[in-house]
Amino acid sequence: MNMLPLETKSAASLPAGPRGTMNVDTATITTSTAPQQAPPTDDAPPGNPSDGDDAPKLPKVLTLRSPDELVNMEFTDDDIILGDRVLADGQPLVIAAAGGTGKSRLLLQLVASIVAGRDFVGIPTRGTHRRWLILQTENSNRRLKQDLLNLWRWLDEAAWQRCKEQVLIHTLEAEHDGFVSLDSLENCKLIRDTIEKAAPDVVCIDPLNEFGIGDLNKDCDMRATLTALGRLCRHGNPRRAIVVLHHAITGRNGAAKATGHDRASFGRNSKTLHSWARAQVNLAPFNPDDNRQLVVACGKLSNGPEFAPFGIALGEDGIYAPDPSINVEQWAADIAGAAKQAPLMTPERVAELCAEPMEKSDLAKLIREDCGCERQSAYRYIKRAEMAGKVKFSKSTNHYTRK
Repeated sequence: MNMLPLETKSAASLPAGPRGTMNVDTATITTSTAPQQAPPTDDAPPGNPSDGDDAPKLPKVLTLRSPDELVNMEFTDDDIILGDRVLADGQPLVIAAAGGTGKSRLLLQLVASIVAGRDFVGIPTRGTHRRWLILQTENSNRRLKQDLLNLWRWLDEAAWQRCKEQVLIHTLEAEHDGFVSLDSLENCKLIRDTIEKAAPDVVCIDPLNEFGIGDLNKDCDMRATLTALGRLCRHGNPRRAIVVLHHAITGRNGAAKATGHDRASFGRNSKTLHSWARAQVNLAPFNPDDNRQLVVACGKLSNGPEFAPFGIALGEDGIYAPDPSINVEQWAADIAGAAKQAPLMTPERVAELCAEPMEKSDLAKLIREDCGCERQSAYRYIKRAEMAGKVKFSKSTNHYTRK
């Protein structure tokens, strides 16, 4: 498979937008109140203005259209990539699943299916010509080789040839390959240059937390991460689609949220992520001790009708396929009943979540994200864990730590 070298150049920043308050006057929007800053160049970090003559100019107005212009626009379905706009040009898709469920393997099959023009686990695909870039930090070359060999056997020669030409995968070989957090200016520059050189139509992020800024359990940090990620991935091509793999809530209570009324809150810190995504696909294990059978559910689909949940299974050939033996309705009823009977949170789980010193409010938020309980219940779970000797509170630092 072709590989792109990841070249590190001088520090640069993300594309920035105009700053200041907006004054609306008939058909124009201009900036005022705050002085206009030129965007940073390759030699100037964010926040330092550049006065160079060659610096790109910020737009003076936002794009505006009249209702009549919008009504008379004509569109085709050429933007569709997966299903009824589960994935489409310019749109972000989130695939949420607990760790170890097989998200990365399923992502490779998704890409191969689209490039080959095959259905993806029963969902129609389009756009065999699109170029793909997978930025990942969890899988070694050995693991990638095994998954790709399974796809090579599954595809015909022409489809595999297209995969060789249109798919690029970030591998963990150089010292800098495993460090992609967007809170580093150097990492942002490296990722932007990589995307610019690969020129993909779709960028895949696996997993989101490795690219995160700060603590993704905090709304402000999740929002900052998604904003930076969107700017990086769409730099030079606003129609570039984004696929993000994200960890979901674990355990019975988490699986119960894959379908039904709580399907939108399946991913961790789901509120901010759910608002950003145009579509979300939830994956949950059908059996508690075996991840080969999965339930696939629609957590969100803003630009099309949501699909009904269905089951898939990993075959001996390493390929996922629809599994009609999985009764999703019965599974959802069983898992919901078990979730109601089981305790939402144990002292041991509270200790696991308290992996580092944190304030009570932050620990309570992690508990709420993990099991879906209310805030007051989260505080009670902390108290029970403290009484059980699983966590302890320090008055000097005002932080909880696990014992």
